[in-house]
Amino acid sequence: MVNEANAIGTAWLRSDLIGDERRDAAKALLQRYVAIRAEASTISAAETQARGALIEEANDVFAELWQVAVAEARAASNPVTMSFAASLNDMTDALASRDAAINRHVPELVLILLFGTFILLGGVVGYSSGISRIRPGVPVYAMMLLIVVLVFLIIDLDRPRRGLIEVDQTNLSSLNESIAQWRP
Repeated sequence: MVNEANAIGTAWLRSDLIGDERRDAAKALLQRYVAIRAEASTISAAETQARGALIEEANDVFAELWQVAVAEARAASNPVTMSFAASLNDMTDALASRDAAINRHVPELVLILLFGTFILLGGVVGYSSGISRIRPGVPVYAMMLLIVVLVFLIIDLDRPRRGLIEVDQTNLSSLNESIAQWRP
C-alpha cells in the first residue's frame, strides 16, 4: 500500500513537469485514479465483484493517463517526459503487486494442519487426563489457548482487509485527500 501511494504521489509530482496542454488532463486523471484506489482500499477482499469493478475502472483511467503520456512523449520526447512515463509504469506495477498480495493466502492444507493440531492437542490432553484421572494444570490449558489464538491470528493476518488486524490505509487516503484539493 505504501509503495502504491508513493508511486501515485511521484506521478502526481512529475505531472507538473509535462507540457501545459496535457498537464491538467494528467492531473485530473491522476485525481480520479487515486480516488478509485482509495475507495477500493475500503472494500473487503471478500467482495470480489466490487473490488474487481473498481480495479477495472482504475485500469481504464490508467489507460487514458497512459495515452496522455504517449501524446506528451510524441510531442516533446525528453528526459522529463520519460520520467513521467516511468512513474506511471511504477504506479501500475504497484497496483498489480498490491492486488496480488491481497489475493495471496496461506494454503488450505496448512490451515487444515493448524486446525488439526489444536484439535489433536485437545484430544490428547483430554484422553491423558481421563486415563490418569489427574486434572491438567493451568500451564496445559494456557498452552492450548495459545495454540488456538496463534492459529486464529495466522488466519487473521492472512486476510488483510477483514478481521481484527487490518492494513492501515492512511497513506493512500491522505494522498487522496491532498490530491482532491487540486483544481485546474
